[in-house]
Amino acid sequence: MTLGLRPFRILRFSRLVPVAPTGPETTSPYEIVRLMSPPRIQSRSHSPVLRGALLALTAIILIGCSGRERDPDVRRRVEPVPMSGPKFMHHTIGSMTRYTDLEPLRVSGYGLVVNLEGTGSNIIRPDLRAHMQRMAGKAGVTASDHLLNDPNTAVVAVQGLIPPGATRGARFDLLVTALPQSQVTSLAGGTLWTTELSRLGLVQSMDNQPLASAGGPLFVSPIGAVPRGDAVQAVIIGGGQVRQSRRIELVLNQPSYGRSRAIADRINERFPRQSARYRKDPAADRTDVANSKTPSIIAINVPRRYRHRPLDLLRLIRYLYIERGPDFEIRKVEELAQVIESEPRYAADVIRAWVGLGRRATARLKDYYEHPTLHVQLAALEAGARLGDKRAVAPLEKLAARPDRMVRLRVAQLLVHLPRTIQGPRILHRLVEDPDRSVRLAAYESLASMNDASVQRTAFRDRNGRLKFILDMVHSEKPLIVILQSPVPTVAVFDDVLGFSEDRLISIWDNRLMLRRDGPHQMTVFYQRPGEASAIEQEMRPAVGNLVYFMAHHPTAEHPMPGLDMQFAEIAEVLYTLCQRRQIDSEIDLQANQALVALAGHEDQPPDGVRPEIGVVVEPGTEN
Repeated sequence: MTLGLRPFRILRFSRLVPVAPTGPETTSPYEIVRLMSPPRIQSRSHSPVLRGALLALTAIILIGCSGRERDPDVRRRVEPVPMSGPKFMHHTIGSMTRYTDLEPLRVSGYGLVVNLEGTGSNIIRPDLRAHMQRMAGKAGVTASDHLLNDPNTAVVAVQGLIPPGATRGARFDLLVTALPQSQVTSLAGGTLWTTELSRLGLVQSMDNQPLASAGGPLFVSPIGAVPRGDAVQAVIIGGGQVRQSRRIELVLNQPSYGRSRAIADRINERFPRQSARYRKDPAADRTDVANSKTPSIIAINVPRRYRHRPLDLLRLIRYLYIERGPDFEIRKVEELAQVIESEPRYAADVIRAWVGLGRRATARLKDYYEHPTLHVQLAALEAGARLGDKRAVAPLEKLAARPDRMVRLRVAQLLVHLPRTIQGPRILHRLVEDPDRSVRLAAYESLASMNDASVQRTAFRDRNGRLKFILDMVHSEKPLIVILQSPVPTVAVFDDVLGFSEDRLISIWDNRLMLRRDGPHQMTVFYQRPGEASAIEQEMRPAVGNLVYFMAHHPTAEHPMPGLDMQFAEIAEVLYTLCQRRQIDSEIDLQANQALVALAGHEDQPPDGVRPEIGVVVEPGTEN
C-alpha cells in the first residue's frame, strides 16, 4: 500500500477553490464537498483506507454545517462590504476601514530642574527622593543628596502628548509642574536634566517602558499667571523626543486578503516611496507607506516628508477612493461638487476627497475656481492649491481684495501651497499689511515657509548646538512683535527698523539690564549677570532686531561677535515688558502653544487667570 503521494492530490483539490476578487475570501463548506465529490474521487484508484478518510472528512464538514440553511446559489453570493459615513464617502478607504488609535498618547515622569536662582526647594517626599537618587546614580551623578538639597534645584512632574503617527526622533512640547507643597516659587531660568517619560510615569509603583526622553531649558510666560492654586509651571518647547514610533494600523471592517492588498496598493500608488537620490540619502523612505499584514490589518508607515505632520497623511488616506478609471477623477469631481453645493457642512470632507484624487482632478476642478457660490469656490481653490495647480492663483488674488477678513485669511493660508508662482508672494506681501492681525500673521507664516526674501531669518543655538529659537525680521510698514511657541520657538519683528521710545534710560530686572540712548542713532546696552559684580557693555543702533540678536547670540570662533547667550523665555520677557511700558511702540502678540492647550484640557482649570503656556495679546500701555 503506497500512500506517500496521496496527500498532495488532496492539496491540489484545495487550490481549485475559486476566490471572489471583491468579496470575502472564505469558501463555503458546500464548495469543498463539491470539489471532493465521489465521482472525482472514484475516477482514480484509491485505497480503501484513503477513501474511508475522505468520507469521514466529508461527514465532519456536513455535520459542522448542518445548522445552516442550504442555499443552492451560495457559490454566486458575495457578502457586501460594510460601509460607513455619508454616501459620497462610500468606496473610500475610510468607509471600509478604521484606525486603531488616533488619540494623543499621554506620557509623564519625574525630573530635576537645575540652574534656578534660589527659587527651588529641597522638600521632597521620601519615596520620591529615593527614586531621584536612583535616577541620578544611573546617570553617573555623585553626591545626589547634596544636589537635591540645593535651593537652586527642584524636583518636578513632567508631562507631554505624543501625537498619533509620531516617528522615532520626533519632538513634542512638555509641561513642567512643581510638586505640591514643595515651596518652589519660580521655575524661570531653569533647565530640566534629561529624564525618561512613560505611559504611567507619575505612578511610582509602575515599572513602565520608557517611550520618550525629556529635557531642555524652561519657558515661563512673561504674563506670570498660574493655572491653579499655587502651582508653578513652565513649558519646554520641543523638549520631548520620541524613542519608538507609534504604531498606526488600518483595520478592515470585513477581513479579506484581496481587499487588504488592494487598499495597501492604492495608498502606495497615491503616496509612493521617495527613493534615494544618493547613497545614505536621509530623505529616502525605507519602506512603503502601507503594508498589508493580514486580511484585517494594514500597517501604515509615516514617510519622512510627513514626519512633522503625520495627521495630514492619515486624514488623506481615509479619503482615497479604491476605484480607478480613465474618467473616474473627472466624474467624481462633479459628483463631489454637487454634494458641497447642497450640503456645505461636508466642505472639509469634499476638499480632502478632491485632494485624494490627485492632480488629474484639476482638469475639471479648475471649472469651479470662479463658481458663483463662495463656499464652493473656496473649497475648489483650496483643493487646487494643495494639488499645486497654478491656475488657482488668479482667483485667489481677487478674493484677497474682499472685505470679509475670513476670506482674506483663507487666501493667506492657501498661497503657501503655491510657492513657485510670481503672483503668490506678491499677494502675501500685500496681506502682511492687512488691517486684521490674524491675516497678517497667516501671510507672514506663508512667506516664511516659502523662504521669501521679505523674511530675513536667523537661527540661534546654545553652547551644545541645539536650536534655541528663530528670529524673523519681516519687512512691513506696520510694526508688530509676535512670540510663537510652536512648532518652533520664534520671535517675529514686523518692521525691520522698529526702535525704542525717546526715554533717556530704560531698565528692567532691577537694573540688571539697561538701555541708554546716546543719540537718535546710538544706544548702549548694559547687562549684569546674576551673581556677578561687573557688567557687560555694548553699543548698537537702537533697533529691536539688534537688541534681540545681541541678547540671543552665543559667540563662537566662526561668529565672534559679542552676545549674552540668553534663553528664549528671557528674551520674550524683555520684549513683553518693553511693549507693555510703551518703550517699544508696537503691539506684542504671544501665541498659544497648541500642544499644551490640548494637554491642559485634561487638567483642572482655575476659575480665573491665564495659563502661562496659552498666551495673550497685549496692546501697548495696557495693564497685565
